[in-house]
Amino acid sequence: MTRVLAIPAAVIFIGFLASLASCSRGTAIPVSGPQQYSGTLGSPLGELSSGLAYDTHIRVGKKAMSGIMYLRQMEKGIWRVAMTAKIGQTLFDFEIRPDTFIVLRSVDQINRRIVMKYLERDLRLLTEVYRDAVHVERLPNEPGMMHLRVKVPDRKGWRHLISHIQGNQVVEIAHGGKGRKKTTVRFSQYRDNIPYDIMIDHRTIISFEIQMHLVPTLQE
Repeated sequence: MTRVLAIPAAVIFIGFLASLASCSRGTAIPVSGPQQYSGTLGSPLGELSSGLAYDTHIRVGKKAMSGIMYLRQMEKGIWRVAMTAKIGQTLFDFEIRPDTFIVLRSVDQINRRIVMKYLERDLRLLTEVYRDAVHVERLPNEPGMMHLRVKVPDRKGWRHLISHIQGNQVVEIAHGGKGRKKTTVRFSQYRDNIPYDIMIDHRTIISFEIQMHLVPTLQE
């Protein structure tokens, strides 16, 4: 049986002021009651078996690098992701498994603890699908848009994601904690169910951004 508690107006007002004070750390996520949802959630790339190549620009603070990022699902749930500079140098080469993140190669600019942490989170958001989400809430919808908050298992516990779906296409996935968005992945310009443009943005202590545009001629 669900209990409904009356919350004093003063408490609500204090909570509102607290959310304003912390708005620089992320965008507040609205809350509504849980509802049933059936279907596969996660990245639109997660079900693809063919390789993809994206012209990619990564900016970390004041430093930037560009190249071609290759993503390929080797086996179900196991991805190989590599990025090479346009002059041919390998910037990084990773293998992503459900429970491990293997660094096969990386340049010094990438091989930093905080950068690796963000890259792992980003690449998992780009490649994972969630069939065992244990808790899904339907958030306030806009016309033609469905917003879902998903709680999924993680090797470190649990992760809370927001999935924004327009029609049958995922347009945004947001990773959050304590009710706030920390990492946002936006998918746009779909063709044949593949997003041509991907934008990843972080609301963190350092500026971290990834822009990706599909290179059709390099698809496998």
